Amino acid sequence: MKKRTFTGIIIAFFIADGLIYFYFPGEKPHKKTASPEKLTPGVEMSILPAALRVAEKKNYFQQEGLHVTIKEFASGKNALATMLNEGGLHMVTVARTSVMFNSFKRNDYTIIASMVYSGIF
Repeated sequence: MKKRTFTGIIIAFFIADGLIYFYFPGEKPHKKTASPEKLTPGVEMSILPAALRVAEKKNYFQQEGLHVTIKEFASGKNALATMLNEGGLHMVTVARTSVMFNSFKRNDYTIIASMVYSGIF
């Protein structure tokens, strides 16, 4: 079980890294800019989006010319509602269920990655 959790965290880290490059296309790796690009993700308070917190603590975002301000929410559902209704967030970590239910009301958002999955192996 611990091996699966560790593997999941590593995969989530690489997905988060890919999200940064996807969100800022055309930026070259390790390019230093005069003013850092700003990115505000909304994350749930759980272990699932841990890769973002690790990257923040290790200054990986700053090294890539990003100023990331992580905003925590009690759930991904709350983060998604804030992003869609109030703005101020560039991306959120949220379960597919909330995404699916909101898709009946609007279609102005996109799933760009999946960080965690579960199943029987």
